[in-house]
Amino acid sequence: FDFSGQRMFVHEEATPSAPNLIRIPWNLSNNSGGRLGTGIYLYRVTLRCQDSEEVSRTQKIILTGNK
Repeated sequence: FDFSGQRMFVHEEATPSAPNLIRIPWNLSNNSGGRLGTGIYLYRVTLRCQDSEEVSRTQKIILTGNK
């Protein structure tokens, strides 16, 4: 998300019996394929394992020199 609340990128993935670490490749582009500009963005990760309760965390990410 940018600071105006606009969603910039979305990725959903389902993995059976996932390991403790899941890597999600991202080339710092938005959903339309355009490169994100230098700035501060918020990212949210939401996880759910089978029938467990959903857990969500939000943090900041700073992008510089993304040309």
